[in-house]
Amino acid sequence: MPFSNAEQISPIMAEITRLNPSTILDVGCGLGLYGMLCRIHLDLYYDGAFYKKLEGSSPWNTRIEGIEGCKTYLPFIPNWAYDRIHAGNALDILPTLANKQYDLVLILAMIEHLSLEQGMELIAQLRRVSRAIILSVPKNWQEQQIEGYPLETHRSHWTEQSLRDAGFTRFLPHWGAWLAVYNIPPGQPAFEQSAPSELLQAGQPCTDLSDIHQELTRLEQMTAQLQQDIATALRHQQILFDRLSISSRFRSLRQRLRRCLPW
Repeated sequence: MPFSNAEQISPIMAEITRLNPSTILDVGCGLGLYGMLCRIHLDLYYDGAFYKKLEGSSPWNTRIEGIEGCKTYLPFIPNWAYDRIHAGNALDILPTLANKQYDLVLILAMIEHLSLEQGMELIAQLRRVSRAIILSVPKNWQEQQIEGYPLETHRSHWTEQSLRDAGFTRFLPHWGAWLAVYNIPPGQPAFEQSAPSELLQAGQPCTDLSDIHQELTRLEQMTAQLQQDIATALRHQQILFDRLSISSRFRSLRQRLRRCLPW
């Protein structure tokens, strides 16, 4: 799809604003959602004279480019969000770009549309042209084919291990998608993750990151299950309310009938 899950926006944008890149490449930009968000939060939000940029009398601070292979989406991409759109196949366009040309590359809800081999090739090119990468891909693979849109077909399933094999070293917390980060410059992560107390020894630093990751994964799964249980409980509660409402209306109707009828 030419857009991604709304729940991913907050952690991804927090990471982008923390990095504060001067140049961005949005690979598979779709309708331009993240181009708009980056333009607003990197160029306009903290600028008291933002209206001058909107009028064109002041230049943008951030250069944002996109790559999009679906011609149908191109007319809908807002011109003010991107300085340039490269129309075509990312695997053909990336080799033409210079080394370390961008501070940050975004590849969001896109790589599952390539085969695993093509995806690895694409990531290798992204590592060449950029200093940092933020990638999102569903944790659970689902078949998808949309008639007339071959680029929207799902062709690969990515796991944490396959992403680590591709060079990603850090993952932002999210229950339904891998939000993978590569080669981030020094600094505090966007989300400080405290290790569970049972993994920490008194007076000793926690260095077993694999145990911490397993515990965080378990907590994510528990949270997802809890969300499902709450949704089920709310549905049952609504059914109960509906039944009580029907019962109350029936009693009221019966009382009215008793007053109106002679027997």
